[in-house]
Amino acid sequence: MFVLTNLKHPEDICTEIIKPVLPLDVANWIQQAFVLGWDPSENGKPPQIVIVNEKMELK
Repeated sequence: MFVLTNLKHPEDICTEIIKPVLPLDVANWIQQAFVLGWDPSENGKPPQIVIVNEKMELK
């Protein structure tokens, strides 16, 4: 699974406020991916999880 968020990175240019990605965030995203139909036992290209403004989409 590949997760892409719109969260800023500390090394981004002109970034003042950073919300760090916490282990709990990752755990919640994995749980949400299961609800959206992600099956880690499937072979092939890993799905992309896109998170924008805390809304998740499985691609």
